[in-house]
Amino acid sequence: MKEKGLKVVLLVFFISLALWALYVFFFPTSALDMKLLYGDVLSARYDAVLAVAIAAGAWYAFRNPVKNVAIVRVLIAATGLSALLALFNGLTGREEWGAALGSILWGGLFALALGYFYPKGAKAT
Repeated sequence: MKEKGLKVVLLVFFISLALWALYVFFFPTSALDMKLLYGDVLSARYDAVLAVAIAAGAWYAFRNPVKNVAIVRVLIAATGLSALLALFNGLTGREEWGAALGSILWGGLFALALGYFYPKGAKAT
């Protein structure tokens, strides 16, 4: 049952991250104006390409999450650290709370969901 839950979480993660990356890649100025990320157009497109790579890893893990448990571990770490960084930036005033809150919720939610459905005892191959 947990494997099915993990597959659902990985699929939702893949879809949400891929859509975000496509939006940022093709409409970087709009994404910057909405404070979805910081920097310039070039940096936004680099962020989008990295997000596509992470989404591809999530898709690969989705196909067989027990066999690809190492990718699930990386996704838990990446989303959790993203949420913690956004929280730190919001608390120190380096990022507006409106922008930080999205990253805190998105990263925290996926880190917790991936951790909950994590296949305990699975060996990375």
